[in-house]
Amino acid sequence: IQINLKNKKRYALIVGSVLSMIMVERMYTVPGALYWYNAAVHYTFAQCSFFLLIALYINILRIKSVPLKVLLCIASVLLSFEIGGSNYATVLIAGTSSILLFLLMIFVKKKKALIMLPSLLVMIAGIIVNVTAPGNKTRESYYVGMGPVKSILMSFKSFFSFSFTWMDFFTVIVLLMMIPIFWNLVSKTDFEFKFPWLVVLVSICIISTGFTSSFYGMGNEGLSRTHNVIKETWQILLFVNEAYIIGFIRKRFLKNKKDMPLSIVIILLCYALILVQPAVFKKLGTITSYTAFEFLHYGHAQAFWNENMERLVILEDENIKDAVLKPHSVKPFYLYVSDITEDPSNWENLGMSGYYGKNSVKISDE
Repeated sequence: IQINLKNKKRYALIVGSVLSMIMVERMYTVPGALYWYNAAVHYTFAQCSFFLLIALYINILRIKSVPLKVLLCIASVLLSFEIGGSNYATVLIAGTSSILLFLLMIFVKKKKALIMLPSLLVMIAGIIVNVTAPGNKTRESYYVGMGPVKSILMSFKSFFSFSFTWMDFFTVIVLLMMIPIFWNLVSKTDFEFKFPWLVVLVSICIISTGFTSSFYGMGNEGLSRTHNVIKETWQILLFVNEAYIIGFIRKRFLKNKKDMPLSIVIILLCYALILVQPAVFKKLGTITSYTAFEFLHYGHAQAFWNENMERLVILEDENIKDAVLKPHSVKPFYLYVSDITEDPSNWENLGMSGYYGKNSVKISDE
């Protein structure tokens, strides 16, 4: 598949910027995506690594320089190693997507696609080690999962229910804003954009796989950190499908129509409408940057930091063996996940007391 674009850097900058904006501004849950270390690294970072891997695959198949091709191949192997050992939502999304892309490239590019094979094999090996790890058996004992068939069916059901929720005012405005961009973009390639229904169907299947491991292992649709990586994939494939469907319509029915004027004023007005939305509806969490600004503007973030520093002084004092900490007066939910309790035997309290070498740690009941 060869798609030659004029002014491709310009269009790549526009599409990449808007897609990055919507992925950051409309995260499923910001603390689980960026702040909580485990979720941020094991889920968000791993999913972003998969997106980078797809970009590497595309460039490996496109470029002609042998040294650069080898370098990118090595990078793809390293990324595949990391992805194979990540969370199961990313593992299933990445594994399914990579195998489908490899099979497609074998059909189109023949032997040239074999350069993807080392990366794919490393990913599969990593997934096998990941799935067969002894710790999984221990964790499975706490949950009652579903059978394979029911898990798959429930995954499709969750796809449609979450998609309905995620297709909000913000997203619709962005999709409308991208119509002239994609309309002009598809006219600059000879690609015919055939079988759009197949692209939609494959996209639904790929996104749905993100839910499957949760249903199979835990009997439910998963945790918020899992939904973060699924929504990130949903947002990217939403753009891909919009571009593909517009390409199909223009190539099939409206081939002789002229390009749309790209007015920077219209685009800026769309951005303004998007960013002013939380101020109009007075709902924190609607837009990531706006909510972060609110926490900074009203001093909640600074107060939360100061209170944590006060706690740290007590926790690092070797003369204090039984630490009693003040409860937080503010809990900005971008920075606050959970807290210890008044019960020193609570598992979170025990974790903190063990880390700082205390006999006990608790929150004061004042």
